[in-house]
Amino acid sequence: MVWGNQAALDFWGEPDLTSLQDRDFKTNMSEATRQTLTAYKDGVYNNDTYQEIWSFIPNGVEITAFSQFSRYQLEDGRMALLVEAFRVNDEFQRQYLSKTIIVATLTQSGDLISSNPTFANEFGLNIKNIEQLCDNKGTALNLLSKMKRDEPFFDDIILKSLAGEQWYRLQTTLSNKGKVDSSILIQLHNVNERKSLEVSLRKQALTDPLTQLLNRRGLTEKLSDLIHRGKSLPNYNFALLCIDLDGFKMVNDSFGHDMGDKVLLEVTKRLLSHCTNGSILSRFGGDEFIFCIEGVSEKAHVINLCNQILKDLSAPFEQIIGGQSILSASIGIAQYPYNGKDINLLISRADAAMFNAKQKGKNRCTFYQPGMDVALKRVSDISNRLMTAIKEDELQVFYQPITDVSSNKVVAFEALLRWFDDELGYINPEEAVKIAENMGSIDCLEYWVLNRALSDLSEFRLFFGEELKMSVNMSGMHMNQEGAAEKVSNIIQSHSLRPNDLTIELTEGVLVDNIHNAKCQAKELVSQGINLSIDDFGTGYSSLAYLHKMPAKTVKVDKAFVEDATSHSTTLKCIKTIANEFHMNCIIEGIESAEQSELLASLGYVLQQGYYFGKPQSLNYYRAQEESFNNSLS
Repeated sequence: MVWGNQAALDFWGEPDLTSLQDRDFKTNMSEATRQTLTAYKDGVYNNDTYQEIWSFIPNGVEITAFSQFSRYQLEDGRMALLVEAFRVNDEFQRQYLSKTIIVATLTQSGDLISSNPTFANEFGLNIKNIEQLCDNKGTALNLLSKMKRDEPFFDDIILKSLAGEQWYRLQTTLSNKGKVDSSILIQLHNVNERKSLEVSLRKQALTDPLTQLLNRRGLTEKLSDLIHRGKSLPNYNFALLCIDLDGFKMVNDSFGHDMGDKVLLEVTKRLLSHCTNGSILSRFGGDEFIFCIEGVSEKAHVINLCNQILKDLSAPFEQIIGGQSILSASIGIAQYPYNGKDINLLISRADAAMFNAKQKGKNRCTFYQPGMDVALKRVSDISNRLMTAIKEDELQVFYQPITDVSSNKVVAFEALLRWFDDELGYINPEEAVKIAENMGSIDCLEYWVLNRALSDLSEFRLFFGEELKMSVNMSGMHMNQEGAAEKVSNIIQSHSLRPNDLTIELTEGVLVDNIHNAKCQAKELVSQGINLSIDDFGTGYSSLAYLHKMPAKTVKVDKAFVEDATSHSTTLKCIKTIANEFHMNCIIEGIESAEQSELLASLGYVLQQGYYFGKPQSLNYYRAQEESFNNSLS
């Protein structure tokens, strides 16, 4: 000791500088502390500065102090180690005690030589070897291997402390390099609080908060590891299953998002039951999951797994929403390396195969085949254009007349969506509706059609009379949204029309599924005076037992019966008789000839629709017809 100020004298409990200088600092100093100070000495020669929290024991009582070690040039030319320290209070210790330096020295084989008191406080007195500290043997072997190669080791690792497994920042240096008795100096800081927060935040960044499965980012990291492994292993392969739930949006719309979350958790549980070693499961999106399995060379094995998954996901969710089966799934499969060696390409191709499975009827699995991407790209392009087309009025509504043949008078028009895009060409209405349903924007699309149709109705009435009605189709997914009936009613009012001026066409399936729903939007529409029509009757449920329970005023018989009306005459008579019993009107569509029209009229079907009476046309077409008629009169 060369010099100390009054604070130093108080710290060490010495009456004067001479007593401090005479004090023996070496006798009780551990080898680990000596080597640490030696390392500081070597560092400050290069003008390095060290700031650490040290524990000192001046007179048998431990004092914790924030300490700075730096270079100081004495007047006689010697270099000294300047130690500046101040005691820290309880609050400081509570916040920063994890930074207290812990030092120990090891032999090159990893046996403990010496340590400071803080080491014993942290890990106990029974530590004999570095392997006793490390949570796995590999960490210890890596550290010792680097030291033998004279390479530094600096990392955050988990060690087994008296308080349990905790994170420490570990740094090593080699003392007495090149000598037989060279040893390893390790310096540790407890960083458990910070590191635990980092690990937690990283887990959050990679994990879906609802299901605790990997999210998109987490899956990407895992797949990167698999692809990296595949580069070094011959014949390595894995299958990527893209699983999309069919009907999940209807669950959210019918039962609410809280119930939807419960269903997703149950889906997760069912999928996890199929996971084995080497499986990866991720929630990739709202109701889309990615399932990855390694080492699957046989397609039959993958198909068997997919069939089991499809069966499980189609089973009723009895504990959540009763005994009815509400979901199915569509699964697309891409294989590494056969369908691609890039993550995004594999996922894209699995997604394309999944879309193909949906197109084929859902509740099935499909392997990727070249060309499937084209269909998926079209879906993506349409999805990207749809909302813009709605907002900018790029869509059109065409109208097909419904004629009362007993009076030869047009009594209503059916509004039909039409969309021609400059880049995408003609887009089939069914295609647009299906994509809108998958996007969750079906309500925006159908409200646009409804607004346009009711707006045009006023002008149509100038041509066809004030009693003319308008008929508009709506999807089941839309009608399952709470508040849909109220929104429809508001749109009618905004056009200064009466509720019975509008007929909403719904399929049998939609109406049957909602008969027992307390918040059935179809019933709500009827209660407001809006007419309902059962569209495509005879091709869906065709359940006559339910017919009297459906809140519909009209049955619209499918055109399939018209193609061979003679052979279907008995069935058509029965449908008409039952409809009459329930005081329901009948419309039959698909009429293409006078003969068909006359035969069906003789069976009692006076409300008819089809190309014989007129193809779907724009309002401008009818304007031109009216103008031509007026010109001929003049």
